[in-house]
Amino acid sequence: MTTRIAILGGAFDPPTLGHIDAARVVLGARLGVAQVWLTPVVGHRFGKAMSSPESRFTMCKLAAADAADQRIMASDYEIRHALPGDTYSLLSRLNTDAQYQGHNEFSFI
Repeated sequence: MTTRIAILGGAFDPPTLGHIDAARVVLGARLGVAQVWLTPVVGHRFGKAMSSPESRFTMCKLAAADAADQRIMASDYEIRHALPGDTYSLLSRLNTDAQYQGHNEFSFI
């Protein structure tokens, strides 16, 4: 069985209620999405100063916990793999990662 996962990427400096609301809308839209991952970028594509990636990931974990919906979670995938912050790189990497291949389907919010 394939699990449909929607990626909500961004700076998340900080994550807001708007991010959580967007995740809830996707989960409630009857699109078959099982999970939404809040996925902070490593760095801003245009050099904007931000908090550390680890701090922003921690904030995402706290926001997901406060959402009180276990289908909303934080992912440090982009940080762990030091990806450049664009949608194509993240989805390409996820779609070819042996850990997820064959049983996960990813989309981007």
